[in-house]
This record gives sequence, structure tokens and C-alpha cells, in this order.
Amino acid sequence: MEYIEKLKKYLTNIEGHLIHEHSEENNSESVLFATAMQLSYSNEIGNKIASVVLFHQTTIALMKKLIIRCNLLTQLLIFPNQLNFKKIKDDESYSVVFRTLENHISFLNKGKLISKIRDLNSLRTEIAHKMHNTDVDVYLNENTNNLQKRFDEIWSNYIESTRNLNKKINEAAKRDDILKLIENDEQN
Repeated sequence: MEYIEKLKKYLTNIEGHLIHEHSEENNSESVLFATAMQLSYSNEIGNKIASVVLFHQTTIALMKKLIIRCNLLTQLLIFPNQLNFKKIKDDESYSVVFRTLENHISFLNKGKLISKIRDLNSLRTEIAHKMHNTDVDVYLNENTNNLQKRFDEIWSNYIESTRNLNKKINEAAKRDDILKLIENDEQN
């Protein structure tokens, strides 16, 4: 699909197309999140480790959703200039997704969100490195008691960021040159 045609398609139902673009992840993301929450209340080491890993995977999905919104906002802001973004693969690594979001345009709470996601990733990495140590139990007890709080902070920042990006997208879609693009399409 041509660049302009794709942009017009998005503009006819912005939220619907944004949701559709990552809809294949929505169900698995919900299952991951629910499982992670359930496991995070456990005192068993294996469950705590699994919870951190599942929260981490859920966070990757959240970052992808923000990137999709950032991409659309950027395209609207630079219109009539064109910029095609590389689609993020389903199996893209954490570091690629993280760097893409980190280097993208600004939005509300971006710094806080990036910091919280980085902290969760550091926890996951540290757990992976300590798994064979005898003090892994102590480390897990000291660092995983607040898993729900950590993820709640990520989630609330994600929600605020998404709302802010949606507001910016809707504002950018009301620019005269964008409105003319839609009007011309409706007249044809």
C-alpha cells in the first residue's frame, strides 16, 4: 500500500487501526500479564523468576504499542514529507525495541517509563546471572517483594503515555493539510 493511502486509511479510524496493528499480541499479552501477576504473589523462587520474565515480556509488548503510536505521530507531524518506519518483528529483541522507543519522539512520562523499564530489565538480567549462586534466594527475596508495584508503575506510566500520544495524534490529524488530504479522498 502506498504511503499516502496508508496514512489516509489510518486517519479514517485512528484508534481502530492502531489497535489492529498489534492485535495479534493483545491476547497473549493479557495471558502473560495475568500469569505474571499470579506468580508474583508466590514465595517460591521459580515462580518469582517466572514472574519477572513474564513482566519483562509484557513490557516489550507495551513498548511496541508506544512505538506504533510514535511512528504515526511522526508521520503526521512531518506530512507532506514522508518517512517509512521499519516494522518491528514479533521476535525482535528487547534491546532493539527499547532503543527504538528510547530514541523516538518525546511524550508524557517517557523518561520515567524508560527508567522503570530499564530497572525491570536490570532485575531480570541480575537474576539470570545469580541463578547459579547460593545467595539467589536472598537476592530474590530482597529484590522481588515489590514486583507488583514495579509493574504497576510501568503500567500507569504506559497508560498516561498512551493517552498523551493519542491526544497528540488527534491534534496532528486536525492540521489543515491533513484535513485536506481526507477531504480530497472523500470527494473522489
